[in-house]
Amino acid sequence: TASGADAMTIMGIKQKAQNASLSSSRKPASTMTSESIDTSATVETLKNQTLEFSVAGENYKVVLNEGDYSTVEEAAKSIQDILNKTEVTGGQNLGNLIKVTADGGAFKIDAVSKSLISGKPTMLKGGSALEYMGIENKEVDFSVATQGPVSSDISKIDLEKTWAERVKGQTLTFSYNGTEAKIEIADDADTLEKVKESLQKSLDAKFGKDRVSVDIKDKDDSGNAITPKLTFRTTIPGDGATKETDDSSILKVTGGNYETLSALGLRAGLSNRTNFDEKVDLSAFGPAEEKKVPVKDKDGNDTGETVTEYWYKFKLNGEDIQVRGDENGFATKKDLINAINNSNANVIVTYQEAADKFTFTSKVNGASGVIDFSKNSDDANNKLSEVFGLNRDKMNDSVRGQDAIVAVKYAGSDQEVELRRDSNTFTVDGLTIALKGEFGYKKNDAGELERDHSVDAVEINASVDVDKLMDTIKSFVADYNAIVDLVNG
Repeated sequence: TASGADAMTIMGIKQKAQNASLSSSRKPASTMTSESIDTSATVETLKNQTLEFSVAGENYKVVLNEGDYSTVEEAAKSIQDILNKTEVTGGQNLGNLIKVTADGGAFKIDAVSKSLISGKPTMLKGGSALEYMGIENKEVDFSVATQGPVSSDISKIDLEKTWAERVKGQTLTFSYNGTEAKIEIADDADTLEKVKESLQKSLDAKFGKDRVSVDIKDKDDSGNAITPKLTFRTTIPGDGATKETDDSSILKVTGGNYETLSALGLRAGLSNRTNFDEKVDLSAFGPAEEKKVPVKDKDGNDTGETVTEYWYKFKLNGEDIQVRGDENGFATKKDLINAINNSNANVIVTYQEAADKFTFTSKVNGASGVIDFSKNSDDANNKLSEVFGLNRDKMNDSVRGQDAIVAVKYAGSDQEVELRRDSNTFTVDGLTIALKGEFGYKKNDAGELERDHSVDAVEINASVDVDKLMDTIKSFVADYNAIVDLVNG
């Protein structure tokens, strides 16, 4: 209001409000490292592939993640076992409706019955497994006699691949500072050394020479031999043989054939920044609390069975942060972050990818908010410091936020008053103030802030726009008279 604005002068801003926060202190990562690479390994190509079916108009996708797929006979048995466990409409399972068998060295897929279910056919819809089973990938309506059963072209069955067959001539997708490119592996790259050279050549061509350095790591930090890994280090182009590390650039694997990624120990989403799926050993938080949890069926009813869940906890702001681990006591970084953000600790964890840093920020404004890990054991805080890159010493005491402090003088008084608020935007006597910076204070010899009277104050003047007010009143009167005329008419 005009009277409130005229009544106050802002003499200075001692400090702005800020919520309690604690951030990572580590340096951003520059190197992306693969998992261990076994170039002598062969793989069962059907493993983790999919088959898709339709029953009574509902679609079902099964993943071939259990069993033996080394021969047609064993693979057919493994697939059928999975179908027998896949529930479908009407309380049945896919194994009651679909049979996968080995027939003379070929796969055979057929429906048990040609009849319709709820007026709709049972169908083979497709799936990534068909290619390796030597079956054409197309929809098959088993209610049509001419379409089923379907069998393999034996010459196209492909149940096993060597490491070299999985990588030669394949293409991966990388992203460098947001620019995405297809990275080709040469057709003759049948050793890890040749793959490294091919990747280096392609990365240089796509992102610029010496932007990414590809190497093979075959020794640990102590010099002992290990199963080799590929490393990708972001570097600064230069004339020297050894390139300077560039820890500001972000390199990611964004796509590629699953078999090729797996053979090279890579996965989509891997980068030289924090891996949120990295496993964290929760044993540092103390022994697990085991909970027996009822198992429910698809309708939400208890089956009478239970499973054991393993829960670990640490403290933040005096609240127990509970994290569910697996049976070996591990959870992911993502699990830890979600546990904190969903807790009653009034703290939110955020991640800045470019800086590769985590920030813990209080959800409570100003000096009321704290970040306090001090109630944990040394082991627990050491683990949290390791996972989030926090300064270990700062975790011994609570980190508190601060309030805004503003010096004001009211009309008719020579006395200055320091207002304290928990936010940088607040209202005083009808005047809304948004603090943008600090002024009007200086440090004395003791390093303490005191008023600097040489700095001009902020004076605020406000007045009423009388013409606009009169126009509004006249408009209202005219509209009111129009309504009266309408009613009288």
